[in-house]
Amino acid sequence: MLVNRGEIIIEPDSTTINNYPFNPSIVYKRPKILVSDIINLDIKSVPPTIKVGSELIFLLSVLKDKLLLFSGVNHIPIVEREDIWSWI
Repeated sequence: MLVNRGEIIIEPDSTTINNYPFNPSIVYKRPKILVSDIINLDIKSVPPTIKVGSELIFLLSVLKDKLLLFSGVNHIPIVEREDIWSWI
């Protein structure tokens, strides 16, 4: 099942995710994520994720190159999270 993850806008000092579909998420209530709020980024996961607090925000795979540049410019750590679905 495919889920629309909203409209993602990458800016120099933030990422804005409009229409994020997951109501409990902080991004649902506050679409703009400042660089200072981002703990790390995993561009190899499917879908790519940004960690904000204890939450993983799902992004779009087509943005991998832009996310890599964004993380480099803003010194956001790149991580590789374990694929928990492989445990099943």
